Amino acid sequence: MTYFFYKNSQDDKIWWVYETPIEGHKFSFDQKRIFTIFKDYPQNLTDEQREIFDKENPDWAEYFRTAKNKSLNENLEFLAKKAAEKENSQEKARQKDVEENGFMIDGELH
Repeated sequence: MTYFFYKNSQDDKIWWVYETPIEGHKFSFDQKRIFTIFKDYPQNLTDEQREIFDKENPDWAEYFRTAKNKSLNENLEFLAKKAAEKENSQEKARQKDVEENGFMIDGELH
């Protein structure tokens, strides 16, 4: 499977995987091993990876620390906000890619 990666900030170490919202939130530290946030965080990350993730994504770290103490509506609001942020980040990454590399239409670079 081919993945497309983007960063929320140029200085970030984490690469997010471009995907449709239905696929969830996937990320990578090296663009080789792909983590799924709800399946792999935090148990399948090394201590160093978790420290990096928490530093670059404090809102996600806080969510996982406190989700069980919040109402369903509060958790759903957070997840909807993160989905909107992700969509916005992916759109910015697509626009940057087109500006830097052009885009393909019927096999021609424009």
